[in-house]
Amino acid sequence: MPDVNVLVQLCPPPSGSVPAIDWDTVENTLGMRLPQDYKRLAATYGPGTFS
Repeated sequence: MPDVNVLVQLCPPPSGSVPAIDWDTVENTLGMRLPQDYKRLAATYGPGTFS
């Protein structure tokens, strides 16, 4: 995946604040660690869909 900074230039994130994500709870529920770039993407764009 390209750097999130490049994606932000191409497709700016929504305005306003993005809800905080409790990654420890998410990863414990899933039973696995998530990649840092995924966490950064989710923290930048928040919940939603790219289409």
